[in-house]
Amino acid sequence: MAEWSVPEAARRGGGGLPWIAGLTLFVLGSDLNLVAPFLSAIATTFHLPRPGRAGWLVTVFALSYTVTSPVWGYIQDRMRARRAVLGVGLGAFLVSEAVSAAAPTYGTLMAARALGGMAAAAVTPAAYAWIADWVPWQRRSRAMAVASMGFSVATVAGVPLGLWGSQWWSWRGVLWALTALGAMVGAAWVPYLRIGPVAARPPSGPSSPKAAGLPVLAASFFAFGTVGLVYTYLAWTFQHRFQWPVGRLALLLGLYGMLGVGGNALMGWLGDRWGKRAAARRAMVAEGLSLLGMAVAASGRLGGALAAAVLGFGLTQAYLPNLKAMASAVSPGRRGQSVAWNNAAMYAGLMVGSGVATVVVPRWGLAWAAGMGVLALTAGWTVLGRPYRGRHEAGGSPGLRR
Repeated sequence: MAEWSVPEAARRGGGGLPWIAGLTLFVLGSDLNLVAPFLSAIATTFHLPRPGRAGWLVTVFALSYTVTSPVWGYIQDRMRARRAVLGVGLGAFLVSEAVSAAAPTYGTLMAARALGGMAAAAVTPAAYAWIADWVPWQRRSRAMAVASMGFSVATVAGVPLGLWGSQWWSWRGVLWALTALGAMVGAAWVPYLRIGPVAARPPSGPSSPKAAGLPVLAASFFAFGTVGLVYTYLAWTFQHRFQWPVGRLALLLGLYGMLGVGGNALMGWLGDRWGKRAAARRAMVAEGLSLLGMAVAASGRLGGALAAAVLGFGLTQAYLPNLKAMASAVSPGRRGQSVAWNNAAMYAGLMVGSGVATVVVPRWGLAWAAGMGVLALTAGWTVLGRPYRGRHEAGGSPGLRR
């Protein structure tokens, strides 16, 4: 059976692939983040009795993503279909966006959002696995950081631009614009889809991608659970507990997002310099300190101190590139499944954290959620420190030891 076929020039740094993956994640992230600000407008369009019912559009997307991501990973690896999964996922995303934009009923829109979650679950792990196939271990965190920044930029720029666009075109017009951007992204992937990879050698290394990356899976779940605990009601806390005006809050969230973008780049560089595991665990320590600051400031009703702690949290929680790089440290024939399970763990943690925050924050305040975040982060830091004794990744990658 043929080896994983990758041009040597591309393997030295991935060429433009990380940037195309980053643009892809920007489009997917914009699609995910744009729906929430449009919930009231969507409820009005479809004459829903309660605006809260429109919130199911976010839930069905995340649930569809979480459930189908491991399935797409299995298809990638066992059927040697990374190319097909990525292509089908990009096509399905365009269909879901077009149907969402033109949906005649709320039920149609709900179905389209479910399809969108399935499409994102196919594209995102395949894009990260493709980067790992092309980029050597020593440069992989930086390449993953470039891709991850696309999602961060979507939070900073995508949502405000979407809201501005909705003033002129309505929510349907914004989704049509996103459909057009998605088509351009799909076209950018065509040269890479033609090149490969074309075949995986027989799987080697740990017998199960879940077992191989179990510490990384658990750490990803707890890390994103922490984000769900804190970020979900962050704006609500500043508005209702500290009476911040919208302009000041928008400035804070914009700075938070920009620090997240910069944090991705920094953590990617540190991951390649210190080692992926070491960089992630040190970032978790700094993140825990910012959470403690949030808890103290929120309980003491110190708005300025809370804002400073939030900005620290935005910078230190951006170690996603290192978790992705560690999840990719398996043989190529198992890489799609490993990255897909990692993505599912992240979304599951985000859903659980958000659900807990929905109960905790309105009753007891953000300080309690931040304290629970410290506990969750401590659990993630602990499991990520567990030794890994699997074989090295083909091509000289040092497994998960670093």
